[in-house]
Amino acid sequence: MEIIITILSSYLIGSIPFSFFIVKMFHNKNIITEGSGNAGAMNSYELSNNKLTGIIVLLIDLLKGALVVLIYNSFLKPDISLLYISAFWVVLGHNTSIFLGFKGGRGLSTAAGIFLLINPYLIISWILMWFAGYYVIRKNVHIANSIALIGSTILAFSTPDQLLSAFDFLGIGHYIGIKLLYSVVSILILIKHIKPLKELLATGA
Repeated sequence: MEIIITILSSYLIGSIPFSFFIVKMFHNKNIITEGSGNAGAMNSYELSNNKLTGIIVLLIDLLKGALVVLIYNSFLKPDISLLYISAFWVVLGHNTSIFLGFKGGRGLSTAAGIFLLINPYLIISWILMWFAGYYVIRKNVHIANSIALIGSTILAFSTPDQLLSAFDFLGIGHYIGIKLLYSVVSILILIKHIKPLKELLATGA
């Protein structure tokens, strides 16, 4: 029963489409049918042409991920499987919101909220990989995101546990499990990047 409650609550937290409500309320635009159709911070900014809107959406989506980690750390410890379940389902909920006909965002902000609390080393490595991908390989956000996800996942598995422990501020441990969780979440996010990457290849841009 505890696992079912964790799945449902995490999925519903992730599913709440804050970007849809914010863009609709303040800019009278439909984030699902306009722009890229992606219910995330980037499309919120591009549709609204307002940096504050994009930042607010990014922070709220980030907080969704952070919330499930805080709930785990406060009430569900030490059953590490519940953390893995929460993290997976909150990102899946964000990416396939039941309130938006199973459409949603790409999950980057929500995942960032998760791993900023679990182990910020993983976010630091993602950022470094992102800059390398963007400025060295191709100045395109989707390409940089994909390179960063793949590169930081490979780096995570080659990182000694001793280094990860230095960033384990919540004392979660279970480093091999955290690395596996990071790779699974990265796959969820990469799946949402297939469409824009295919469009990029089709246009030859």
